[in-house]
Amino acid sequence: MDTEAPVDAWYVWLGVAAVSIGLAGLALCLPSTPAPDATAAANTIEETAASPHETTGQYDHDATEARIGEHRLWLRTDGTESTARIAFGQMVPVCEDEQLRAILDGEEPLAVYDHNADSDAWAAFHADVEDARDRAEDQKWQPAEGTVRVRAIDYPAPGGEERATLVAV
Repeated sequence: MDTEAPVDAWYVWLGVAAVSIGLAGLALCLPSTPAPDATAAANTIEETAASPHETTGQYDHDATEARIGEHRLWLRTDGTESTARIAFGQMVPVCEDEQLRAILDGEEPLAVYDHNADSDAWAAFHADVEDARDRAEDQKWQPAEGTVRVRAIDYPAPGGEERATLVAV
């Protein structure tokens, strides 16, 4: 008795078709690009925040969307996502705040917060920094610009000297 299936049997072709469709589906589900490198971006942020001087930094990335938390950075593109934790300091996302973005872009805080007295300007800056930190964890995915930009600023705060690490993605 012959136990081999003949190649022209309909069930052999049906099985081959099912396996082919499954493999094609698997190949199409794989991401076309690797996940963006959130760890390298986080290293740039930490190097800037840990500098003993007020400084700036930037890192070019290929993410299409990003989220910035107080201690975590998320980058994603084409369905792949990468995340990294910041160990030094706290990030201040500047996505929604025009004045903080101007400072990140290089303007001096006292020029941006044009008040009658320097202490009023620093108090307004401190309030905006605290508001941005409070909103950080609730932030939604934002379109990414291709560069992580960072600026660390020391400023007089009510409890003493503080450092704000302004970050935009």
